[in-house]
Amino acid sequence: MEWIDCFDAIKLAMGDKKSITIQELARWSEIYLEEHPNYYIEKTRQDLLHEMNYKRIYIEDQEYGSDIIHLQESINCPICGDKQYKFPDVERFEKMLEIIKIWNSK
Repeated sequence: MEWIDCFDAIKLAMGDKKSITIQELARWSEIYLEEHPNYYIEKTRQDLLHEMNYKRIYIEDQEYGSDIIHLQESINCPICGDKQYKFPDVERFEKMLEIIKIWNSK
């Protein structure tokens, strides 16, 4: 039996998109497993939380509907050296990108 890591499954299910819902991931895995019956895909809630703890993805909880999985992005602050993550504070991350552009243009 072949094994597909949760993060790899998410990237395959996303294709060119930057985010998908957990429901879309589940549907993608159903279709994939119909075509490739000798595979196992990590996609449980525990697998997703494991990837989120390692800051490879961010799960946006929805009050209604399926939760959204985002690919996590990170940058290093040129001033303090701390790693800044895009989610959950997208606005701060975008401001940090602007600061880095200004910092690099000097």
